[in-house]
Amino acid sequence: MSRIRQPTLIAVCLLLCSAAACADDDWSVVGGGNLQFDWARFDNDRFAFDDDSGFRRARLSLSAKSTSGIETRIEYDLSANAWTDAFLRWQVAPGHSLRFGHFKQPLYLDELGSDKVTLFMEQAAPSAFAIGRRLGAEYAWTGSQWAITGTLFGNNLQGLNAGHGFALRGSGLLLRDESGFVHVGASVAQESPDSRSARFSARPEAALATRRLADSGTLDGVDSIDRAGIEFAWVRGPWLLQSEALAGRFARNLGDFDGSGWYVQTAWLPFGQQRGYKQGVIDAPNVEAGTPAIELGLRLSELDLDDGSVRGGRQSNLTAGVTWWISRDIRLMANWIKVDSKRGAVVDDPRILTFRAQLAF
Repeated sequence: MSRIRQPTLIAVCLLLCSAAACADDDWSVVGGGNLQFDWARFDNDRFAFDDDSGFRRARLSLSAKSTSGIETRIEYDLSANAWTDAFLRWQVAPGHSLRFGHFKQPLYLDELGSDKVTLFMEQAAPSAFAIGRRLGAEYAWTGSQWAITGTLFGNNLQGLNAGHGFALRGSGLLLRDESGFVHVGASVAQESPDSRSARFSARPEAALATRRLADSGTLDGVDSIDRAGIEFAWVRGPWLLQSEALAGRFARNLGDFDGSGWYVQTAWLPFGQQRGYKQGVIDAPNVEAGTPAIELGLRLSELDLDDGSVRGGRQSNLTAGVTWWISRDIRLMANWIKVDSKRGAVVDDPRILTFRAQLAF
């Protein structure tokens, strides 16, 4: 879809949502946004990443919801000049819903949570295996403790990743009480790219980094892309422990390629707040007005894209972070990332310091 048609279609969708809301008192409309401005400094870097600053996200959204169980959401990122969310969801019965449009596919817990409440500024290196947002259809069953989500999907609204596939995720709570919860989940996905080519890669956990240190490169002869992941999260009072392991495979007539990755992260809120849980993902801490909220985090992650003759490289990251939650919607973040990577004979071990100012509404 051309850049001319995208804003036109967005405007039409927004007008339809607003018209429906105005025509029916059962509809409510809420506008929103997410502005994130980043700074980054790179040291000890073989390829001399440039110190940089800029908007990571500049998103505006409009959501409309009716008492009959129908809701729509439209969101556009002005920084990336791209669609993010653009979908309609219908609650067909208690605990059962259908969704159509452009939305995140159900794989990778760290991807499925809101970008407004992440523990670190960027996802861990295994985000190389995330599917992201695609056009598709979704069925979700949600019980009191467990949920199952299945999707059929194609390309995204930018016309990339043409093909077709499916994803399936099951998640739930082994325990939940006032002091915390234990979450587990597993997911699988498969897609067939029209181009018969595919690529896994990841930045060194800093969005302003221009080079991907672990990168399979674009591989040809791909019949299918297979993904799988398992996830775990434990929250007890101000403490969080979260971990995932993911694997990806290109089924190829030239020989399969397998990659894998994992991360473990922990966080502590020294003033006693607690991370929440919402619809199968980790939510923001219960920040109250007038109460200081500082969150300290530590993460270890690894991505392995070496397999056979494909030397995509290995990347290990140690990330330390601090977040000052001024309110639920305003926060300041700082991350320090120690990266150790090797791709073929090339070793690159940058040290990265990043800052973010965020305003969400």
